[in-house]
Amino acid sequence: MRLLFVLLIFLTSSCLNKDAKLQLLSGTNGIEKYGEKYYINEISDIQFSDSIYYVVDEKITSLFLLDKDLKFITSIGSRGKGPQEFLSIGTVAITSNKIYIPDVQKNSLMCYDKKGRKFLKKIILPKNIYLNFGDFFVDEDENVTVSYISKESIKIGTYNLNTNEFRPFDIMLDNPKKARLYEFVGSRDREFIIVLSRYSSKIYFVSKNYQIKEFLVNIPKKSMLKWEKLIKTGKNVPLITDGCIHKNTLYLVYQDFANSSRGLATLELSPNLDVLDVEFSLFPKSNGDDCISVNDNEIITFSRRKGAIQKYSNFIN
Repeated sequence: MRLLFVLLIFLTSSCLNKDAKLQLLSGTNGIEKYGEKYYINEISDIQFSDSIYYVVDEKITSLFLLDKDLKFITSIGSRGKGPQEFLSIGTVAITSNKIYIPDVQKNSLMCYDKKGRKFLKKIILPKNIYLNFGDFFVDEDENVTVSYISKESIKIGTYNLNTNEFRPFDIMLDNPKKARLYEFVGSRDREFIIVLSRYSSKIYFVSKNYQIKEFLVNIPKKSMLKWEKLIKTGKNVPLITDGCIHKNTLYLVYQDFANSSRGLATLELSPNLDVLDVEFSLFPKSNGDDCISVNDNEIITFSRRKGAIQKYSNFIN
């Protein structure tokens, strides 16, 4: 029997300081590669680990490894049907010593060493196990977050690459048909997984023993009403665009429709996954901050469509 806690976090107009805007430190729409500027086409994910940024360019199906100054280290992949080529790349997962790159169209994973220099293996998943379109997560025991589809149901959970065992999360999906649009964010110590629905304000924390804590985030009323109107007209507009965990803080990027901008919610968590504090800020309207990664000093955002890179001051340390 699962342990379920429900916490309501009220993000009302009174608690959102409209004057609290993130301090932009720098911005660029390209990276330095061998002394020349290289333009990124369409960024779909960013991960940060051990002073390296892992940036997915969805349009050309490549993964770029950048140093802390966003300078080019190496790249992996190109479009094609060959042994180490990809039909599609949307995200990436990083463990302590490996890189996992999913090809959703091939329903397979390519595994490299963490520096991106050595190809290790290719894993083809069973027909009823599907990789998700959004962020996914792989732990040190090679448990991968996936969707499981059968004649009876659609579930989300983890699939072990070594034992071939699927273990479902005890989560009632808001819309089973959109199961593959759920995103998964893992903690640095691999003690829990955060499940985000891009089309809902619910957040689920899954502990290592698969107990569930559910958080309902009440987005500011004006923004929520505008989003609901768009959904009713049939427009496929996400509410949550990305999230990441750094130390004891969860960072969520959401669409603030009332201010025509992106909002950033930062949730400080206790070891028991209780929310201790919540702070909110707004990104500048023109930057299109969609994807987020965080280190001790900076918040890095990437615009999916513009290929732009922004650095902001990390106001929570």
